Amino acid sequence: MGAMIEKERAGHDGAPTRPTRPTRVRREVAHVRSSLLTFGPPTRGRWPLAIQAALAMAVPVVLLAALGRADLGLLAATGAFTGLYGGRATPRERAVLVPVVAVALLLSAAAGAVAAAGGTAVVLVGLLVWSVLASAGTLAFSLGPPGPIFFVLVFGLSAGVTAVHDGARVVEPATLLAAVAGSSAFAYLLAVAPLLRRRHRRAPARSLRELLPGPRLDDGARTVLLRATAVAVVGVAAAAVVDPQRAYWVVTAGVAVVGVSAARRVTVTRGVHRAVGTVAGAALFLLLAQLGPSGVVLGLVLGALQLAVELVVVRHYALALTFITPLVLLIATAATGGALASTDVALERVVDTLVGAAIGIACAVLVAPPSRAGGPSEGPTGEGPGAPVIRRRRRDDVPVLADVLLAQQPLTSYPVRNPLPFPVEEFLHADDAVAAWVAEIDGRVVGHVCWTRPADPGTAAVEACATAHGCPVSGLAWVSTLFVDPAAGGRGLGRRLLATAVGGIRDAGLHPCLEVVDLNPVAGRLYRATGWVEVLRTRPDWLAGAVDDPEVGESIMVLPVTGR
Repeated sequence: MGAMIEKERAGHDGAPTRPTRPTRVRREVAHVRSSLLTFGPPTRGRWPLAIQAALAMAVPVVLLAALGRADLGLLAATGAFTGLYGGRATPRERAVLVPVVAVALLLSAAAGAVAAAGGTAVVLVGLLVWSVLASAGTLAFSLGPPGPIFFVLVFGLSAGVTAVHDGARVVEPATLLAAVAGSSAFAYLLAVAPLLRRRHRRAPARSLRELLPGPRLDDGARTVLLRATAVAVVGVAAAAVVDPQRAYWVVTAGVAVVGVSAARRVTVTRGVHRAVGTVAGAALFLLLAQLGPSGVVLGLVLGALQLAVELVVVRHYALALTFITPLVLLIATAATGGALASTDVALERVVDTLVGAAIGIACAVLVAPPSRAGGPSEGPTGEGPGAPVIRRRRRDDVPVLADVLLAQQPLTSYPVRNPLPFPVEEFLHADDAVAAWVAEIDGRVVGHVCWTRPADPGTAAVEACATAHGCPVSGLAWVSTLFVDPAAGGRGLGRRLLATAVGGIRDAGLHPCLEVVDLNPVAGRLYRATGWVEVLRTRPDWLAGAVDDPEVGESIMVLPVTGR
């Protein structure tokens, strides 16, 4: 089980010495600083998605403004968020996925409008409940980036624009829902437009059940949901004391920070990026607001901002926030008739974001990620002889692992090539695994797994994984060389080794990826059963040279935060 991945980093043998707390703090600070100063590599395939998102945002605003209903155009802009989901899915897959997102966004708008009728207290309670429901839903069904943030944001925006003032609604709910539904439908048409080309219609596609597996909440997902709930509770409580009208922005900022990963490093890094990006974005908002865009011009500005967001979001999160912030501020301020060039509004949003990000970081620190099965010092699963043990790989394990690997190959077709065209020690990542573990029964090594870093950031596989995870290439790690002696089968060792590697990757603040060849269906079933999702089908040159059947390829897979 598993797959061979290119190598990059030196390995680690033996149990590690845990660094002191000051050392760990210095490392985390250095990591955050480096992430702010580093851009991920350009990702192929972003332009079509970015253009779709920009058109979905700009066209309804421009069209309605030209017809003299700029107010409806700004309301419709929220429906454009529909097209931001399922970016790595094929057009056929988006044809079934995007309508689900559209319905969820429409429900978010409706829920906000209903809550607005009950007054401030009802809106605050509704915001808390909707934040939890949106987080639970996106996690349980592995919706993927951008996660629950836009469902929470649309709830808050809808509650604000349909609020009751002097006995009347600012905007009638029916008008809002019609505008959101219309723009969501337009975003859907843009998403499926590639199906006009025959090659997209003939491309294989996963079912909706495969695209949205679940409902399932594993330990990691439950941790994220608990943090999101804590963010909603604390954010709503804080806003209720200071200014209830600002609650949705605080909660949205906090949910965006905690909603993607159980790893603390990822959460803290996102929190810092969100704070930095919002400060820069507020300045950009004030600059744009001084120009006073309205009507058609405002629609074009919103489209340009959305285009920029989609082009940079997988390369630098803070830079993406620099464009997201003025985009949302322009929509919210203009839709409610507020003054665009309002320094007070910009300052409030900066403060709200800093508070939300701080709450998110605090919740990540206080709510610990789940302990993983098979840590560095894991003991046996039971007492007595024959109980399996997962432990760190040692240098003297490698020769034994080579024998186990080659002995099981005729039964599993893993590795595909036998004999290998290079030393088996290289296949086992003896010298370049970031971390590696073995399964042992009564002192006999019977299984193995390791993880590595991607060596070539320009490959389609790496870019597909980065896009699916919504992170730069530097945030990826690869599960590799997972196999178990068939004689030790039936004990769940493959699943335990996989969980161990995933835990190690997430503890490092990275996102897990792998590749599996069609000739190894047992591995494929294990990965899908534990929440892995295919993001790319490919047939690399080495596989084409080893297997004559042109139908045999490999699946590139990622494990969303909900995966086990």
